[in-house]
Amino acid sequence: MSTEEMTAVQKEQQIEFLVPETAATDAPIRTGKPLTGKSQLFTVRMWPEALDDDQVEWRGKVDHVASGEGYAFRDWARLIECLEKMLKGGFRTGHGIG
Repeated sequence: MSTEEMTAVQKEQQIEFLVPETAATDAPIRTGKPLTGKSQLFTVRMWPEALDDDQVEWRGKVDHVASGEGYAFRDWARLIECLEKMLKGGFRTGHGIG
């Protein structure tokens, strides 16, 4: 498929990122005292994976920039879980596996 064809296909696909309805009413994230009083920097990368039924599943990886710890996710709940885990501190060396 040429670049022009890929661009045309991408324009035809409507991508929606749905946030659960409960997100606005969820309790704030609380982790206890942080290791430092500084802000934390994360990168989130997401990519589409084609499924057999002409559907796309979005997958991703979140990395804590300072420690290099990272986790894969396939849904919003897992992304939140990973962020909370990394915000608690006690970062492991290398990439996370959980």
